[in-house]
Amino acid sequence: MIRLIQKNNGWLLLLVFSLLLGACGGGSDNSSAGNVSFPQRGQLQSAAWLGSVSSSALDFTGGSITLSQQQQLLKYDLDLYRLVYTTLDQDAGLIDASGLLALPRKNTQLASPLLSFQHGTIFHDAEAPSNDLGPSAAPLLFAALGYITLAPDYVGYGVSRGEPHPYLQKTASAAAVVDLLQAARTWLDNRGVRRNGQLFLTGYSQGGYVTMAAHQALEALNAADLQVTASVPAAGPYDVGATLDALLDQAGLRHEGAAAQRSLADTLAAALVGQIAPEDSDIDFDYSVLSAYISHGADGVVAQNVHDWQARAPVRLFHGRDDETVPFVSATRALGAMQARQSADVQLIECQAQPADHIGCIEPYGLYVIDYLGGLAQGL
Repeated sequence: MIRLIQKNNGWLLLLVFSLLLGACGGGSDNSSAGNVSFPQRGQLQSAAWLGSVSSSALDFTGGSITLSQQQQLLKYDLDLYRLVYTTLDQDAGLIDASGLLALPRKNTQLASPLLSFQHGTIFHDAEAPSNDLGPSAAPLLFAALGYITLAPDYVGYGVSRGEPHPYLQKTASAAAVVDLLQAARTWLDNRGVRRNGQLFLTGYSQGGYVTMAAHQALEALNAADLQVTASVPAAGPYDVGATLDALLDQAGLRHEGAAAQRSLADTLAAALVGQIAPEDSDIDFDYSVLSAYISHGADGVVAQNVHDWQARAPVRLFHGRDDETVPFVSATRALGAMQARQSADVQLIECQAQPADHIGCIEPYGLYVIDYLGGLAQGL
C-alpha cells in the first residue's frame, strides 16, 4: 500500500542513510500594506480537480485483504483534487507546495473525519501523492473508507519540484502538514463540506517522522478546529541522532580515534554525493541534517528530534523489532521520553510479522491503522 525504497545490501552506506523508505503557527489570513497583499502560511493558492475514482477500481488485495473484505471496507467513490498552498521551505521562507485532497462521495449532510497521510521517502516526483493516483495509492484507501483524506507532497515534490526537499527537518516537515490542513479547511468551508471535528494523522518511515512532527506542531498551534484526535506514527526516526547511531553500530562503522572519524566522515560524505538516491532520481534532497550528524554526531541533530514532548492526544507508535532500516530503538526512545513527559496515552505497538523488519511490517501497519482508527472514527 505504501511505496518504500528497497534496501540494497550491496550498499552498506545506503543502509545507513535510506532512513525513510518507503514552529508552526500562522493561518490563512492575509496581511496587507497599502494595496499589496502578502501571503501567509496555510493560504490556499489554488485547487484543481484531478478526476474521480470508483471504489470498485481500487485494488488493495495484494496482501492479507481479500476481494470480499475490500468490497466490504471500501464504501465510497472519490473526487480527487490538487491543492496548492503556502508553507515553509528549508530556510523558513514561504513557498508554494502541493498536496492531494481525496474526498469521499457521501451524503452532504454526513459530517466526516479528517485524516492526513504522510508518505515515506520517495525519489521520483511521479510518486508524490498528487501525482500518483494509482489504484493502490494509500490516500485513496483511507478516503474510500470514509475519511476526508489529505496527503502533502512535501516541499521538493509536486508544484515545488526542483526546490530542495528538507529531509528530516522538523519545522519544514511539520509545516507541510499543518499548512495543508489549514488550506484544506478554507477549501472545504468554501464548498460547504461538513467535518465532525475529528483529525487523525498517520505515516510510515519518513512519514512516521513527519506525522510525529506535525502532531507536536498542531498541539502547539491549538487551533479549535484542528485538534488531533489520535495519531499513528510508524517506523520513523523520531530521535534522529539515536537512530543514526544505531545504524552505524549495526553496520560496524562507529570507531574511536580522530583518524577513524575522519575516514568515516569521508565515506559518509561520498555516500551523500552519489549513493543515497538512485541515479534516475528527479528530487533534490537537502541533506544538511545528515551533514550536521557527520560533523557533530547526535548533538548536531538535536533540533530535529521529534520524540521528546508531551502529547495530549493518543499516540500509537507502530514498529518492528527486526527493523534494520529504522532501528527499533527509535520507537523505544520515543515511548520512554513521551511517557516521562506524562503524555496522556502513548503506546508502542509491536509489529508481529516474521521477520518484523521495515518492509515486512508495512502491510501489518496498514491493517492496524484501519482497525485502530476505525474504532475511533465517527461518520465513516
